[in-house]
Amino acid sequence: MTYKERWKILEELLKHLSSKGEAVPKGLLKDLRSAKTLIQIYRVKPDDPETIRKIEEYLDNVEFQLIAKIQSLEGEESAKRWMMKLEKARTSLESKEEEVSKPPYGVPRGKKWVRISLDENLNEEKVVKAARDLGLEFRVEDERRVTVFGEEEKIKMFIKKMAETSSQKT
Repeated sequence: MTYKERWKILEELLKHLSSKGEAVPKGLLKDLRSAKTLIQIYRVKPDDPETIRKIEEYLDNVEFQLIAKIQSLEGEESAKRWMMKLEKARTSLESKEEEVSKPPYGVPRGKKWVRISLDENLNEEKVVKAARDLGLEFRVEDERRVTVFGEEEKIKMFIKKMAETSSQKT
């Protein structure tokens, strides 16, 4: 199962519902954001059963609520189409989950890295401060992304810190 694909489909469904004027509960957005953060942690530490359990819990909760909303808004056929997309993501080849994007330019060979997407809860200042506090290097890609790199253990601590920071603000 590729959690990333499933997450993207749920994000797409959320955007679709929002474009139709449907209100989305804050708890649902928090769960979707938490799932995304845990998916990043899973890519670094794929053998942790607790991380897997939490990812599935968050994604299942979001899926249940969004499918119920789309069914009430657009009917059974639309809900079935979305469920088929999600089922396809569940049954796709596991190897896709292991795909790792190329390291960004300037990241030294052998260093672990993570690219952070900035938003209203996770701004550049917070990311840079957390990276510095942990002794990590960073590079601001553009106004929406920061790449942080360094030792693997410090990157793991950084991701956890960012997950906590992101979930505290919702």
